[in-house]
Amino acid sequence: MDRQQFIRKTFPCFQVRALLAILFLALVTLSGCIQPVRPSARQAPLTSACQRVVSLSPSITEVLYALDLGDRVAGVTRYCKYPKAAQAKPQVGGYVDPDTEALLRLQPDLVILREEQIQLSHQLKALGFPLLAVDHQTVPGILASIEAVGQVCHRETQARALHQQLQAQINQIAAILKQATRRPTVLVVLDRNVQSEKLKWAFVAGEDGFYNQLVENAEGRNVLPKGKKGFLQISAEGILRLNPDVIIETTESLGPAHGTLSQAQQNAMAEAQWRSLPQVSAVKHHRVYHFGQDYMVIPGPRFPQILKRFAEAIHPELHWEHE
Repeated sequence: MDRQQFIRKTFPCFQVRALLAILFLALVTLSGCIQPVRPSARQAPLTSACQRVVSLSPSITEVLYALDLGDRVAGVTRYCKYPKAAQAKPQVGGYVDPDTEALLRLQPDLVILREEQIQLSHQLKALGFPLLAVDHQTVPGILASIEAVGQVCHRETQARALHQQLQAQINQIAAILKQATRRPTVLVVLDRNVQSEKLKWAFVAGEDGFYNQLVENAEGRNVLPKGKKGFLQISAEGILRLNPDVIIETTESLGPAHGTLSQAQQNAMAEAQWRSLPQVSAVKHHRVYHFGQDYMVIPGPRFPQILKRFAEAIHPELHWEHE
């Protein structure tokens, strides 16, 4: 599975459809702090030694290492690259195509996967693997997953500390954003065409996902009109009609064809393609942002860093402390 497919699977409800018009509805707001969501009893296996844990998602792997459970990780997917120590772990396939034989050889006492991997969970349950499903589709879900893993793996203290640390980072960003006087419209782009100096189409984040929440939390408004969900394919003409104030592009999510180009070629193509839409407000006012950090496509415990990048791009007029 290539990176584009992975991105579509990582963020649930991906539906590739032509976009005519869609308006933004907020799912989560940050008016100071997000209330923690307690893990439900159904999420956790009744018993688990949590000595040999297999992670089936990069975001889950990051949670495990953040809770000082790296030595308990018995296997990861081929997409789990952070932290670096995870790369040395045995691999059990991909996000939607794990190698069940490799899983059986590892003899895990706990397999952690995402809630949207529902079909996979049925298969693994039939094979007798103890499972823990977590929600990484939302900010509260990520926070709840930290508590759930901490509870199951007896890292309650570490989980509580990490939760508080992430909450403090969110609150710090929210405090700065209180000074914002307007909410610009934002288009989040995760892929676009290659082999052309003109932008012809792009995949953009719809109204119901993780990126939409980040835009809202960063005091922006998703430029897409109400109605469609997931990721959507939109034409250059559609972008012209929507006329976003800000365009945020996560370059790590760009499809495999982009990976065949050198970084210089990718940069030149991006500049030329967006320049082919000079009437768009974001292009006209030099507010097209390209973020290449790996964490931009992983809804895990590094999500406050994504939120800060979004907030800085949407509200550059505010006072931000740069790392």
